[in-house]
Order: sequence, then C-alpha cells, then structure tokens
Amino acid sequence: MIKEEKRALLQTKWWDFINSAHNMSDPCHWEGISCNDFGSLVEMNYQQMTIQCYRLADFNFTAFPNLERLTLFEMALIDTIPSQIGSLRKLILLNLSLNTLTGIIPSQIGAIQNLTHLDLSSNSLTGIIPSQIGALKNLIYLDLSSNSLTGIIPSQIGDYQNLTYLDLSSNSLTGIIPSQIGALQNLAYLDLSSNSLTGIIPSQIGALQNLTCLDLSCNNLTDVIPTHIGGLQNLNHLDLSCNNLSDILPSTLPNFISNH
Repeated sequence: MIKEEKRALLQTKWWDFINSAHNMSDPCHWEGISCNDFGSLVEMNYQQMTIQCYRLADFNFTAFPNLERLTLFEMALIDTIPSQIGSLRKLILLNLSLNTLTGIIPSQIGAIQNLTHLDLSSNSLTGIIPSQIGALKNLIYLDLSSNSLTGIIPSQIGDYQNLTYLDLSSNSLTGIIPSQIGALQNLAYLDLSSNSLTGIIPSQIGALQNLTCLDLSCNNLTDVIPTHIGGLQNLNHLDLSCNNLSDILPSTLPNFISNH
C-alpha cells in the first residue's frame, strides 16, 4: 500500500494488532480493506463492535484519493463530519449510519459528485440539509433519517433524477413538501414521516409512478388528500396518519390507506 495511505490507516487506531491475525505490514489484507492493483485503497467496509468510541477526526480523508466505497456504520464513531470529506472525489458510496456523529452535514459533501449512495442515518446530526447536496446528480439512495435536522427540504431535491430511495424521516424538518419532488421519476421509496412539515400534499407526488412506499405520517399536513395519489398503482404501503388532513378520501385511493 502507498505509504501515506498506510500511515493514515495506522493513525486511526481502529485495528487491534495485538489480539488479531492482521498482517501489519500490508494493510491491503486488513479486515474490511480492499485495494486496487496498484496497492491504493478503494474500499473500506469496516464494522468494529466495541464499547470504545472511535473518533472520525482520526480518519484523514485527504490521504485516500482513490477511495470509492466507505462504510463505517455502527462503529460508535464520534465527532463531526469534517469538511475534508469533500476531497473524496471518486467516492460512490458513503455510509456513516448508526453512529453518534454530531454537528452539521458539511456543504463540501456536494463536491463528491460521483456519489450514488449516501447514508448518514441514525446519528445526532443537526442544522439544515445543505442546498449543495443538490449537486449530487448521480444519487440513487439517500437516507438522512433519525437525526435532529432542521429547516426545510431543499427544492434542489428534485434534481436527483436517478434517485430510487429517499428517507428524511424522524427529524425536525419544517416548511412544505417541495413540489419539485414530483420530478423524481425513478423514486420507489419516500418517507418524510415524523417531522413538522406543513401545508398541503403536493399533487406532483401523483407523478411518481414507481412509488411502492409513501409515508408522510406524523407531520402537520393540511387540506385534502390529492386525487392524484390514487393513480399510484404500484403502492403497497401508504401512511398519511397523524396529520390534519380532510376526512374525505378520494375514491381512487387503495383500501390500505392510513389517515388518522
């Protein structure tokens, strides 16, 4: 492995060389590490179940120019997500879920334009969803659920033409559901539940013909349920409960609707 990358991995202190069979001289053979033919790290898929907390700040993002997949979920990671994460220009998958990360989602994450999968769910992230995240045109999967995010859902969300999975549930998001969400023609899963969203359900959601799951429950949505939702023929889960919607249900709605 390239010396700078090896040095950066050792700096994390995430591997136990005393009680393991790791070959310390060749990180390409360490648990969860994959390298390319030139010995440069391209994937880290590491899960360290321990009561010890690990610091994300100990990971030098700038040292891995060829990293394509970074999965560090359920590692008891602490600290904030550093702005240097934007230096991972070849990254296509980033999963930092099920940790104890705090602070904001750095705007620099919008520079990782090859990203197809972004999962920051189940942390303690705060602040807004940065508008720069709209630059991630290749996203297929986006999960920011179970954090403490505030502010509005950026209208740039409609720029994700390849998105199939979107989960922003269990945050403290406010404002309306942007009508631009209707541009996500490939979307199959949409969960905006357990926020503080207001206003109406935009009729543009009826254009999402690939939706199989739509959950807008536990918000402050008002007015009528748009008839366009009845045209979503692929839905197998629909939950609009715990809102302030009209009791008048469009006749075209599936009989499994929950609206209480």
